[in-house]
Amino acid sequence: MNSSNSNFYKKVYRANRKELLKISREVASTNDKIKINDYISCLHVSKDHRKTITKTIIQKLKEKATPILIKNLELLNGKEKIYQLLLLLQLGHKNYFHLMMKEYIEFSRHKEDLDKYMCEYLTNNIDKYNEEIPYIFKQNQTDLIVFISSWTIKPFHDLTIESIYNYLKFAESISNDSEKAILLLSTHEPSRAFNIIEQKSNIFTVKTLHRSLNLLKSNYDLEQFIHNLNKLFLDNTEKHQMKYRILFGSFLIQNNSENINEIIYKWIEKEFTNILNENGLQISDEVYLLEITAKKLLNINHLKTAELLKKNYGNFEFIKKLFITTNHPLGKKILYDDIVDLKDSNNIDKIFKPMAVAIYNYKLDCVEILKLILEIDDKRLIDRANDIIKKVLNLGSIYELLKQNSNKEIETNENQLIQNNFNTLTAKQKELLYSRIDRDSLLVKTIKNLAEHICQVCGRKLINLKNNQPYSEVHHIKPLAHDGSDTIENVINLCPLCHRLFHLGAVGIDSEQNIVKSTKIEENFLTTLKKNEKHPISLDSLRYHWITFFVNDTGRKFSADDQIENID
Repeated sequence: MNSSNSNFYKKVYRANRKELLKISREVASTNDKIKINDYISCLHVSKDHRKTITKTIIQKLKEKATPILIKNLELLNGKEKIYQLLLLLQLGHKNYFHLMMKEYIEFSRHKEDLDKYMCEYLTNNIDKYNEEIPYIFKQNQTDLIVFISSWTIKPFHDLTIESIYNYLKFAESISNDSEKAILLLSTHEPSRAFNIIEQKSNIFTVKTLHRSLNLLKSNYDLEQFIHNLNKLFLDNTEKHQMKYRILFGSFLIQNNSENINEIIYKWIEKEFTNILNENGLQISDEVYLLEITAKKLLNINHLKTAELLKKNYGNFEFIKKLFITTNHPLGKKILYDDIVDLKDSNNIDKIFKPMAVAIYNYKLDCVEILKLILEIDDKRLIDRANDIIKKVLNLGSIYELLKQNSNKEIETNENQLIQNNFNTLTAKQKELLYSRIDRDSLLVKTIKNLAEHICQVCGRKLINLKNNQPYSEVHHIKPLAHDGSDTIENVINLCPLCHRLFHLGAVGIDSEQNIVKSTKIEENFLTTLKKNEKHPISLDSLRYHWITFFVNDTGRKFSADDQIENID
C-alpha cells in the first residue's frame, strides 16, 4: 500500500459519521480499485462504519466490491465473516447461502447482536432460496436443519417435518435442538409429536415436554389428547420415568379424578420428603414438576395438598408463590406479612410489587392489605394503588373499594342474621329489623330534602348519571348498634366519600360544629357543618362519635371546656 493509499485508509478508519458519508459519496463515483479496497477494509471498524459502507456497497459499488469481499472472506472469521457473507447474498450471490448458514450455526454458541439481524434477513428473504434449501436438508446437518426449520416450515412443510421427525427418532439425549424440534412438531404435526413422546420422552426435559403438551392440547383433538395421556399415565412399564408419568397425569387432574389426584399427591409428598432429606432443591426437573402439579391440585381445592404445602412453605420460596398465584387465602397473608416487613424496614418503594399482586389476584378480598397501605400513609403508594384499582376493578379509589366491600359485608351479615338467628332475636331487635324500610322511606327522605342532597361536610351535590337524580347518604352520628337514636338529631346528610370517612374515623365534628379531619386526609371540607334551622344536631351524639370513632391526631379538643379542664 503506497503512501497516498495508506493515508486514505487512515482517513476512512478515523472518520466520524458525517465525514464517512462524505467519503462514501467520493468512493461511489470512483473506479480506483485500491481506494475501494481500502474503503471496504474498514467495514467492521464500528457499527456506523458497517452500516454506511454496507449501504454504499449495495446501492453504488455492487459488482465493483464483489471480488474484494470474496477475497476478504479468507481473512475473516466469526461475526465479521457472517456479515460479509450476508452482504454477498444481498448482492445476489446465492451460492454463499449454505456457507453463511453453516458459519452462523458454528458461531451461534457465542453470538450476541447477530441473532436479530439474521432472523430479520431469513424472514424477508427465505423465498429466494428455493433451490438452495433442499440442498441443505440433503446434507443432513441436524443443528442447521433445526435452526432453519422455523423459516422453512411454510414453503417446505413436508420436507421440514420429515427431517425433524427423522432427527427426533434417532436422537439419544436432551439438547436444545431436540427441544426446538418437538415444539415445532407439536405445532404443525401433532400426531407425529405424540408418536415421538410415546416412544422417547426421556430425550426431553420436563419443562420442554410440558410446553409441548400445552401446544398439543391446543392443536390436537381434545378427546384423543386425553385418551393418549391417560394411556401414558397408566403405563407401569419402565418405558417412561415416573416424573414423566406424573407430568402426563397433571393434564388429567380434575375434581372428579380422585384416583389420579391421589397418585399425584403421593408423588408430591414423596418428593418433598426427598428434597428435605437432601437439604435443598437439587434437581430442577423435579422442582418444576412439583410446582405445576401442586398448582393444579391447589386450583381444584385439593385439601391434602394445601395442608402439605402449608407445612413446608417456610422452607421453600416457590411454595409462597404457589399460594399467591392460585389465590389461596394463605397467599393473601403472605403478601400482608411481606408488606409489614418492608414497612418496618422502611423499604416503601419495594411495597409496590406485593401491593399490586394483592389487588390483581384478590381484587375485592384484599381489604386488609389496602387498610395497611392507608396506614403506611405514603402518597405515591396510595396513588399507585388507586391507579391499579381503576384499571382492574373499575373503581375510583381505595375508599370506594373499601365501601363496596363494607356494603357487601353488611348485606351478608344481615342475610345471615335473618336466615340463621331470627328466632333468637328479641322483640326490640325484630321491631328494628321490620322498621328499617319504613325508617329509610321517612327519616332519610326528610333529611335529604332538608339538606337538598348537599353533603353537610364537603358541600358536594352529586348526580346519579343513570337516572339524573341527586344522590346522597344519611349517616347516624351515634350508630344504632351503639344504642344511638333513630331521630333527626342523630343523623346528617353526606356524600358517599364523606360517609366512608366518618365510618373510618377520619373526620370528626366538635361542639361548635366545626369540621375537624385527620392530618392524614387531604380532602377539602367546609369549615363548619352546613346547617338548617329545621335540622338540629345532638351535642351528645357528636361527642360520642368524637370520643369513640374519630382518630384524633390533630391535638384539637371537642370543646373549650375540655381544653380548660386539661390545663388545670
